This record gives sequence, structure tokens and C-alpha cells, in this order.
Amino acid sequence: MSKPTIDNSRNSPEAHVIQGRPFTFHCPVNGYPVPKISWLKDHKIVAVEKHSDLRLIDNGQGLEILSTQPIHKGLWTCQAENDAGDSEINVRLDVWTGPKASVRAGKDGVTRPLGTSVTLFCDTTGNPTPIVTWTFEDRVLLHSPNGTQISEGNKRLDIPVLKLEDSGNYTCKFFLVHKSTVN
Repeated sequence: MSKPTIDNSRNSPEAHVIQGRPFTFHCPVNGYPVPKISWLKDHKIVAVEKHSDLRLIDNGQGLEILSTQPIHKGLWTCQAENDAGDSEINVRLDVWTGPKASVRAGKDGVTRPLGTSVTLFCDTTGNPTPIVTWTFEDRVLLHSPNGTQISEGNKRLDIPVLKLEDSGNYTCKFFLVHKSTVN
């Protein structure tokens, strides 16, 4: 008899995948008698056969997510057990979602008299969190102590004293920075 051993060389402990793409967890197991393999997500047993988005491969020694979604984000565990003992490996999966943004005006709206203030917000979603920049008539806006003020992670734009030259098109631009390898 031999306790199960799992080769974890094909997994990264912190994995990333872009939403909608497939992702595979690998759990090659050795042991005698042949170990029983169970899959868990966030410490709860996953009944793979009840999930149309999951598929067992390599006689249960691999688990494939056919099209990753935000619900797949979390801690995934492969447990192997036989009469000699048990072993497990963990992979924390992060699902990257595309950025979305919408611009909204502060409580006083966007059409304001000269000499008053205006506030614009760039509401973004995405994983990782999108990076936001503002442009005015296609020129990048920068924070200016006596003029344009950009705050809240670049998501808020304030013009404290409107002048005629402030009239025009303001655009919230956003992008993602991926710092790790994507599967």
C-alpha cells in the first residue's frame, strides 16, 4: 500500500484565465490501491456530473472548465484518498472579466453656468480593476491644483470654476493591465 501522491508541476498555485476561455486543472495521482479523486471549490465537494460547464478528463485526474465565468473564481482543490492515506493540491483561480465603463454627471448635471463647478464620474467594472484616464477634445487631462481635478483613482473629474474654454467633449478611457500569464 502507498499513500496517494499528486504531481502538481502542471498547475500554478495562483492561476488566471480570461472569461469565456476554457481552463484545466491537472491532478495526476499515484498510489496503491488506486486513489479516489474528489474535486472541491471553496472547500465544498463539486458534483461534476451536475455541472454542464465542467468535465472530468484523464479518468478524473483533470478537471476542465469549458467556458470560465466569474462564478468559477475561487479555491479549487483536488483530493486523492485511498486506504493508505490522502493528499490534496490547491489552485486559486481568478477569472478576468472585460472592462466596462459609463460616465455619469454629478448631482447638478453637466450643463452648468460659467463660474460654477461640474463633476463627472467614470464608473468602471472589470477584473483586474481597469485603469482610467480622462481626455478633453482628445487631449489627456492631468490633475491641476487650480483647474481640472482628478481623484478617486482617476474615476472622478471636477472642474471647480467653469470657463468658456472648458466647453467640449470629455471622455473616460479605460484599459486593463495583465501582470501575469493568462491560460
